[in-house]
Amino acid sequence: MQTPQKFGLVILEKKSTDLNVFKDLVHLMKHRSGRRETFCFVDDSTGLIPHLSLFENVQISSNIEFWREVTGLIPDEYHSWVNLIQKPHLTASEAQGWERVLVGLFKGLLTPTDTFLVHIQEGDLSMFMMKSFKELLLKVAEKKNVYLATSVPGFWLDSASCLVQRTGPKFATQDLDPVLLRTNWKIA
Repeated sequence: MQTPQKFGLVILEKKSTDLNVFKDLVHLMKHRSGRRETFCFVDDSTGLIPHLSLFENVQISSNIEFWREVTGLIPDEYHSWVNLIQKPHLTASEAQGWERVLVGLFKGLLTPTDTFLVHIQEGDLSMFMMKSFKELLLKVAEKKNVYLATSVPGFWLDSASCLVQRTGPKFATQDLDPVLLRTNWKIA
């Protein structure tokens, strides 16, 4: 009998200058799960095909003909996020970073996988968008494994199940108790 898989948010602390974390995220996923998994990679610069529109990037993961059909394919709790994309026919290379991340998350929701690899560049996002992505990723982490590479792990700690730092070829892992972290932050 298999034990049920516990989903959650795993934080990989990266250097703020490190823009190429895809390989680290894949290694971390393999290290933690012990097996090969299918995944969706979400990134603000390389996660989408740049010469395709935001809508065409979503079409790759589904067989929809119109942007408004996206809401019919993703779970109800994500419908309000679709309305944030005002110009779905804008090419991915011309779109803003937060738009590319959001479309990448839609693609992941449409792809049958239990794992998201996410690279967030906090310096390029407003605090409102950071809080919005945090809310969205926490919803996703209830049903999928989310591995998040960030240079600002403190922003995510109250919601993370694990903090990982790469030291050479190895990962230093620290399991976290989100309830204990929230309680201590309220007291401080």
